[in-house]
Amino acid sequence: MKKIWYILIVGCSLGFFACNDVEVGYLDVKNAAYAVDSLHIYKVEETLDKYNADYNEHMSSLLDEIKELQKKEADMGDELDNLMDQIYDLMDLQDAATSDEEYEELGIQIEELNNSYKVLFAKYRELGKEIASIKENTVDKVAQELGFASEAIMKSEIVKLENRIKYQSPWVTQPIESVLGTEPLSYAIANVRNDNPGNAELFRKSLTILGGGRMNVAFDCKAPAGRYVVSVAIENEGQYAVLEEAFTFIVDK
Repeated sequence: MKKIWYILIVGCSLGFFACNDVEVGYLDVKNAAYAVDSLHIYKVEETLDKYNADYNEHMSSLLDEIKELQKKEADMGDELDNLMDQIYDLMDLQDAATSDEEYEELGIQIEELNNSYKVLFAKYRELGKEIASIKENTVDKVAQELGFASEAIMKSEIVKLENRIKYQSPWVTQPIESVLGTEPLSYAIANVRNDNPGNAELFRKSLTILGGGRMNVAFDCKAPAGRYVVSVAIENEGQYAVLEEAFTFIVDK
């Protein structure tokens, strides 16, 4: 009987110590990475000044020409509407005509206005084609030569830069993908590498990391031009891993 109790006590003790050896948490980062693992940081004010200068130099005169044509197009549209109103008024009068002579006279007037409408409408359509051609073959072509798909996209990029300056928006990366592990997961900057350690530390002061490994670089980053390679630490209860050289920031001159 004593032997049985001894075996039970030893077994429970071994089980207790085995439980204490169980690894806490789970973390797998072997496939973890940023889908886009680099980001250029440039001087927003200088870029905006360049875009505005290019836009004003190459686009303004063309857009002024288009505005004049569009005004002419709008005036022609109003004239077409006016002619159509006159035709409808004459048709109402014709329906109420009390004699054949009056009916025929109104019919002649309607025909004349119809002919005028057709001539003006043909000019209106040609003007619309001319405006579209200038936009597509001239304005957008110039925009493409300046590095944009179209004038509208160029203007949109200018507005984005204006808003970035206005709101001091930081530079933002995507989150890290394919991190597998027990929640909650925490992320930290493990290291920032640059040929100049002082520059690396200066860049580090502008860098923050958020949930999911998404990183922000402050709008007013003071680090000089160069490449800054960042390693990211990922941690949960009982587990710790570092993604070495996970992301590269390129500060342009």
